[in-house]
Amino acid sequence: MITTNDLWQSAASGALGLIAVGSLSLLSVWSSLRTLKKGIRHLKRLHQIPCHRCQYFTGDYRLKCTVQPTVACTDDAISCCDFTPSSQPAPKPVLQPAQKKEMPQVKERSLIW
Repeated sequence: MITTNDLWQSAASGALGLIAVGSLSLLSVWSSLRTLKKGIRHLKRLHQIPCHRCQYFTGDYRLKCTVQPTVACTDDAISCCDFTPSSQPAPKPVLQPAQKKEMPQVKERSLIW
């Protein structure tokens, strides 16, 4: 037979479960919003880097800047004293062309010996 005490215990455990699920949901939403805010702040900072608009920027991944190669495209480049606006559009990155390799010809063999 079910007693009143059993009903109170089942109701209390259901309420605790609901509170736990709600708390985890709120924590997840809060964490996602905080991460999104950090990402937006980081992107705004990255867009302040002026290297791609500088005349000394080469566009080559091996030597990005001819004047300040260790500072180029980093946070330190935001206050670069050698920045000179380029009159030409930013150079396109230099990529190595892929070498085509010829595949060796494979002779067809029959499965019967």
